[in-house]
Parts: sequence; C-alpha cells; structure tokens
Amino acid sequence: MVLTFLVLGSGGAAVVWVATWKDYAKPWVQRQLVAAIEKKGPDFLGGSVVVVEEVDFKLGGVSSLTLKGLTIRNLEPYPAEDLMKLDDLVVTVDMKTTLKSNFTKVLVDSVCIKGCHLSYDRGVTSSNLTNLLDKVQEKDGDDNSADKATLKDTGKKEKDGGPDIVLETLSITEIWVKVGVHLMEGAASQGVPGVPVPSIDIKNFSEKFGELTLQKFTVMLVEDILKGALGAVTGVFGMAGGMVESSTSWFSNW
Repeated sequence: MVLTFLVLGSGGAAVVWVATWKDYAKPWVQRQLVAAIEKKGPDFLGGSVVVVEEVDFKLGGVSSLTLKGLTIRNLEPYPAEDLMKLDDLVVTVDMKTTLKSNFTKVLVDSVCIKGCHLSYDRGVTSSNLTNLLDKVQEKDGDDNSADKATLKDTGKKEKDGGPDIVLETLSITEIWVKVGVHLMEGAASQGVPGVPVPSIDIKNFSEKFGELTLQKFTVMLVEDILKGALGAVTGVFGMAGGMVESSTSWFSNW
C-alpha cells in the first residue's frame, strides 16, 4: 500500500512538473526569446525594426528553434512598413556535438525558411531594399575595420558575435517580391503582383563557405535574399541591371 502511494505520488509530481513547464516556464522562455531577437536584431540589420510573431523550440539531442512571422521593417525615409517577412524559419541544432565542443562551435544541421515575402519600393534615386542593403554592408564594413584595428594593435583578432556556426544545409523556398514605385521618397506606393525569386538550396554550407559567427551569418543571409530579390526585379522590369549574381556565386565571394 505504501509503495502504491509512493508511485502515485511520484506520478503526480511528474504531472505537476509537466503542467508547470508547459503552462508557465516554457511560455516565459518563449517571451524572453522574442524580446531578445527583437532587441538584438536591429544591431545586425542597420537599425531596422525586427518583429517576431511566435517562437517555439524543442530540446533534446537534436534541438530546434522555430520562428513564425519574423518581420524586418523599412528604414527611413521609407514608410514604417514590412520590408521582409518570413513565414517559417526553422533552425535544427545537433546539441550533442555542440556540447562536446563546449559551445565554441554550434553544429547546425539545417536552416530552413519557407515563405519569404519582400516589398520592393522604388523611388527616384534608390529603393527600400538597396537602402537596407547599404546599411547592412556599412555596419559589416565597420565591424571588419574594428577587427583589423584590433589585430594590428594586439596581434590577435577579437572574438565577436559568439561561437562559430557550422552549417550543413541552408534552404530558402517560396520567395516573392511585391513591387511598388513612387515618385517621392517616403511616399506610400501601390504594389503589383509578386515576382518569384529562385529558391536557395545549399548543402555542406560550411565546407564551401567556411564557419561564421551568428552576426556574420545573419548579415550574409539577409544580403543574399535582398540581392536575389533585386536581381529578380531587374530581370522582370528591366531596371538598372548588373546588380546581382546568382545566390550560390555570391555566397562564394565571402
């Protein structure tokens, strides 16, 4: 009888723990992740506002992080509207190998994006996409200059951006660009039906392009999507050409 009560008591404690994790602890962690992404995102993206609708994660030997409705907003002087929105972004991580490295390297099995919607707003002299692209490249250039200065002064390159990412597979599908044209910078524009952008599918990513910090990978990913979108718009509407190479060839320049 005593043993029966002990078993029942243990089972009840387990049920309480699961309920506590599901109803309180996990939602709290999800809120903290959303807040961290929305706070740190602008640092990587030239000051653009970043919004996340929903975050979910699964823990285990192979863990995953899912972001839904990840949105990057326009920079000034363009309207404070969505420039890019990702329906689903799923990152799968090999935690066993990552733990063995003591988190000096994070082995990412895959980064999969499904549903990437961009709004291309072209003015007289520029566009919202080139505006963001210039800011991202400017920020990345400043970081590279700081690294070189540190290397010159100390003989050591400053480690920035956290552990290196070792990525196996990168996949981005269902990429569309909605095009709008206006005559005054910052004025709202009417869009036309979406223009499809070729999918990106790269296997053995780190073997081909090397290991990157989270910041460098984020910059590379956003730049490549923007360049692909600009290339698609250029091809369809005959705008100033020569702005972009194919996704794979552009990645190889890093």
